[in-house]
Amino acid sequence: MKKKKTSQQKIAQDLGVSQTLVSMVLNGRKEGISSASIKRIWDYAVKEGYTPNGMQIDRSGDGIAENIQAIGYILRSPLKLATKSNFFSHVHQGMHEALSQEGIKTLFLGGEGDLSKTDYTKIAQSKGYPLGIVVLGQVQPSVIDNLNQGDVPIVCVSARYGGQCHSVLPNEMQAGEQLIEHLYHLGHRRFGWIGGNKGMMRNLERHEAITQSLSKRDLNCAPKDSITLESSERQDGYNAAQVILANRKDARPTALVCFNGLMARGAIDYLLQNQIKVGQDVSVVALDQTRACEESLPKITCCGSHPEAMGAAAVRLILQSKDSSAGVFSELTIPAQFRDRESSGPAPEDN
Repeated sequence: MKKKKTSQQKIAQDLGVSQTLVSMVLNGRKEGISSASIKRIWDYAVKEGYTPNGMQIDRSGDGIAENIQAIGYILRSPLKLATKSNFFSHVHQGMHEALSQEGIKTLFLGGEGDLSKTDYTKIAQSKGYPLGIVVLGQVQPSVIDNLNQGDVPIVCVSARYGGQCHSVLPNEMQAGEQLIEHLYHLGHRRFGWIGGNKGMMRNLERHEAITQSLSKRDLNCAPKDSITLESSERQDGYNAAQVILANRKDARPTALVCFNGLMARGAIDYLLQNQIKVGQDVSVVALDQTRACEESLPKITCCGSHPEAMGAAAVRLILQSKDSSAGVFSELTIPAQFRDRESSGPAPEDN
């Protein structure tokens, strides 16, 4: 027969202590309270099946539990915990580092496609656990609608849902302009575009940034030198470079601008396998700021908003949201950072 849930008042009566002391201990207070009292109260609470809202009780160890605070995160489809993107793994790292200073944890709530409407409702209507939700990437509008059924603060990273939640965005226009400016001053006039995550907001904004920056200089990417694929992995970059360059012996692009570091790394793989010198015959750059740009040689010239900074900004928005007016949402744009590395160089003399 299931044991009836006990109360703080009952625990105080049974132990002969004040209810105020019990309340402080079960809500994580440690200052001014002896470790013996904390252990005694928690041992008894666990034994009696006390489960306060928003509290995680450890029933496996010595019975002592902590009042664990956490910010949850949800991954866009088709990403899962085992296949988290290179970009969002950096965002999560930024969240973790910012929260560690506050004694708060991150909590994986699931992938967009793994959670039902009921799951979203339960998350949204929880009381204080998690403290907020970070949505990593562009999701279906219904996900934001379902999460908005409660009062849990929501921040979307790298996508915007105006009037529905906070947003943290990369400065794509700034990144595109800095990359094109760099290549233009190196003498490049023929450009190729390798895009990924077709149809997603991030790809559209990055492509638009490159298009506008080239147009300012009376340049463009020829249709046969521009390709956008469904995903944005290393193999996609390899395949795209092959399509653009394989049959182009004359007037081929001297600079390939890639959606991210992984695609740039794949494009470089193709060039090297075909004895095309990276940074000399063809320059390769990325709209990115992740480890893919520097994990191996040649290191990739890149420009983009630092994803760790985006993760930290998402955390700040959630922690500050309790002091902000209801229905008022912030949109933060993180500045881009430029890195000049070996993958780019002066355009060939016959450019």
